[in-house]
Amino acid sequence: MGLTRHQPTIHLMGTNRASLLRSVLGFLTGAFLADCAIAAIFFSFYSLPATDDPRNHTGEAFALLMLVMGVAGGFIGSRGLSADFMSDLLWPVGLVYGIVIFLCMLSSLSFGEAAIMVGFASVGVAASATGALLLRKKFPPQAG
Repeated sequence: MGLTRHQPTIHLMGTNRASLLRSVLGFLTGAFLADCAIAAIFFSFYSLPATDDPRNHTGEAFALLMLVMGVAGGFIGSRGLSADFMSDLLWPVGLVYGIVIFLCMLSSLSFGEAAIMVGFASVGVAASATGALLLRKKFPPQAG
């Protein structure tokens, strides 16, 4: 009767390696699709300034939009790839819109500027959600 020492194990709540891999792939896919869609739409309406103009903040707005929507698109993509129903995306999409509106208010954007940012965010949300749901149809999760 010897004493045995047990190694501590870390258990993620109800996840296994396959679902973690699905979440990571969904995050990367959603972030990539959201950022690509936003970049394509953004540069079809705006161009970066050729000279250094302290009053033109197009580059900063684009960088912030790409950063925020990359993370948000990744979150939506992760949920979309593992969603059982399309309604599972309602909370993540609502949360993303809430965050975008909060950031617009925090940065004191006018109503017109905030509407433009929410419009760009909508493109990213639609791209990441659609891409993740289409991938889920192509590669459904394995049972058990």
